[in-house]
Amino acid sequence: LHRQRERQSTRLYLATRHLVVIATVESTHRDWTHLVTTAFAVKRRGAAIVGEAHRLLASSSKAGLRVLTYHAVGNRVDGDVNHIYDLEPRAFAAQLDRVVEAAEHAHLPFVPFDSGAATGVAITFDDGYADLLTTVLPEMARRGLPFHVFITADKLRSGDPRYLTTDNLRQLAQSELVSIGAHGASHRPLTELSPTQCLADLRASREQIGDVVGRTVDTMSYPFGLVNESVRDLAGEAGFTRAACSTWGVNHPDTDPLMMRRIDMWAGDSGRTVANKVLGHWNWFGLLT
Repeated sequence: LHRQRERQSTRLYLATRHLVVIATVESTHRDWTHLVTTAFAVKRRGAAIVGEAHRLLASSSKAGLRVLTYHAVGNRVDGDVNHIYDLEPRAFAAQLDRVVEAAEHAHLPFVPFDSGAATGVAITFDDGYADLLTTVLPEMARRGLPFHVFITADKLRSGDPRYLTTDNLRQLAQSELVSIGAHGASHRPLTELSPTQCLADLRASREQIGDVVGRTVDTMSYPFGLVNESVRDLAGEAGFTRAACSTWGVNHPDTDPLMMRRIDMWAGDSGRTVANKVLGHWNWFGLLT
């Protein structure tokens, strides 16, 4: 009886210790997440102030092609600890209105990402969320805006309702406003793959998306925006002629077409910040990316 009680006490102790460890880990994770989001919020406020100061000092908007980046509209984005990549539908519509106003003010035309235009505004979406068909397309069509979507091949077949299916993508591709690019076959960081693996992933993404939409796919955005000289060269070898990275800023005729700069559009951006991004007053942010 005594040994039985000892065993019960030991099991109770171990179970309690296990719960304490779990609680400690969860608490540490919450604290770390809070620290990250707080630090980002401070940087974001500071960046908005710098952008506004730049606008007040600048005589005009920056020339060149600006490529705006969105992700999801009404869908959860994995790893988005700062909650900046999932816009609510109403917030997205309001942002589009501000983008249009800013572009018209600066006499910037809206152009497809793959148009080769020297100046203007190109709107892009990464990953391939289902809201591209249900929310984004109607809002863009209402304003007559062309847009480019970068699709991850594996996500089409994932069964995750957050993402487009192959049938959804075919339907989306029928719109004359939509152009299609790749975003990796597996959405793995290409910089972490061997050259052989990277080239295979790039070729697979191009072929698989092309098979779905029934047209040649020669544009892409690098998963996570991660690219180095080797990955850039392999993208060209795989057949891509234009690729977007995560470096912030406006593009010019001499910009490497396989290293196109983009501008992140975030949930919670004020109307003034949206305009400043479009007008080029956040280009200095490229020094940090």
